[in-house]
Amino acid sequence: MPEKNYLEEIEEILRKTEGEAPARSRRRAFRLFRRLPAIRLSRPSWMPALSPSKLMIVGVGALVLAMIFRAVYPGLMAPFIWAGLGLFVLAYLYFLVSPSRPRYEKRWRGRPVEDQPESPWERLRRLIR
Repeated sequence: MPEKNYLEEIEEILRKTEGEAPARSRRRAFRLFRRLPAIRLSRPSWMPALSPSKLMIVGVGALVLAMIFRAVYPGLMAPFIWAGLGLFVLAYLYFLVSPSRPRYEKRWRGRPVEDQPESPWERLRRLIR
């Protein structure tokens, strides 16, 4: 139901802006900025987003590999143990240093927007990403 109100507002805004032509100087400025390269301050797209929970999961994986290699090849056990413990310490430090994200209420024009409840499967998919 609220989506219908948003769609009506968007259509009204689009109807109002269709008749207006942008000023010539605005068009020139837009073309100039469009040619400039975008400045990227975030991580590269190929690098996955790191979080303390993901680092801890990788640390547990390294410790499990150390247990597997203990039975097969004992010489590889020590590097995996140190890597796992190091990832645990790194995850803990990252948790303490990273700023906490404040919980906020989604709003549109001063009114709260209701989210659809997520299924457990969708939460798991979002956590993995």
